[in-house]
Amino acid sequence: MKHALARLILAGGVAGLPSIAALAAPEPTGDSRLQGSFFAIENDYLGRTKVHTDRWYTNGLLYARSYQRDKPPALLAAALELGRRQFGLLADTEGPTTTLFFGQNIYTPSDIERVDQQVFDRPWGGWLFAGTGLSLFDGPRHRSVEVKLGVVGPASMAEQVQRGFHKIIKDDDPAGWRNQLRPRLGLQASYMVTHRLTDADLGFLPNWAGVHGHARATLGTVKTLGALGLTLVAGERDRVFGAPDEGDYLAADFSERAASPLKLPLLGWPTTLFLQAQWSAVAYNHFVTGRTYGEPQPQIELKRSNLMMTLGFSVQIRERYRLEYRVKRRTPEFSVPGQARDDGYHSYGELRLVCATN
Repeated sequence: MKHALARLILAGGVAGLPSIAALAAPEPTGDSRLQGSFFAIENDYLGRTKVHTDRWYTNGLLYARSYQRDKPPALLAAALELGRRQFGLLADTEGPTTTLFFGQNIYTPSDIERVDQQVFDRPWGGWLFAGTGLSLFDGPRHRSVEVKLGVVGPASMAEQVQRGFHKIIKDDDPAGWRNQLRPRLGLQASYMVTHRLTDADLGFLPNWAGVHGHARATLGTVKTLGALGLTLVAGERDRVFGAPDEGDYLAADFSERAASPLKLPLLGWPTTLFLQAQWSAVAYNHFVTGRTYGEPQPQIELKRSNLMMTLGFSVQIRERYRLEYRVKRRTPEFSVPGQARDDGYHSYGELRLVCATN
């Protein structure tokens, strides 16, 4: 019963996203010009497998608003111009798209009903953040940079969000939040470049297929890593779908593309399919190795590399709305000295509604 209710709530939330996006995207004022907005939810329930849910990266929420090139909000215009002049930030361009966003990530151990410290599992933790990003299409290349500022620890409100939702759906109470990560100010910067190849570059590809290669780097007080990835696209071959990492959405692609020749059965909506693979080299992950309130401290070791696979689709709904779904599977992020686990792979899913205003 509780899982049926959870499905009903998730379905209701998705059904209501167009109204939320429309209400959150008022008519632009001043010189700023809204390009679009999107809302995304990541949850292990959405990527459910035979392994139980509510473990490790268990939930993520993000809302973002993007502004047209050279039309950022007045609040950011001066800072962006300073960044371009003093630091050469995308300075060789006519002007990038500006994105403002805020979100939250939640992490838990495997057994959320235990009150005591689980020393052989990842710690409880939350990350509440806001930030801004710049992105630009330059021929076959897409570049994006983002900066996040937020808090880890009780101020992230991860405990209140998870316990409140579980109370609504009458699910198990997450009992171990008193052992969560200690407070930390989170500052994180990421840069990503994507290069798109089509039939003009690879003669064996059909005109509805694309191959995208990407590289990214992240540096900060919560995560430091580098990654290389590949995306295979069938449908809107030029659309950029970003990196598959949790909570790292970078910028949504609001560009108008030629309609996909693939159609969703019965409804006839243009549909794009994509498959992603990414290898990451991880130098630091505070959500695995950070200090906790609980004692003794977790006795786990960070794995220095992992592989992420993503399978997803994008459906164009009417002219302005696009619904995207991804299921993600990642190799283990940590190990326990002297122990071997056969359930170390982690699966979760993402739903994203994109609303273009131009």
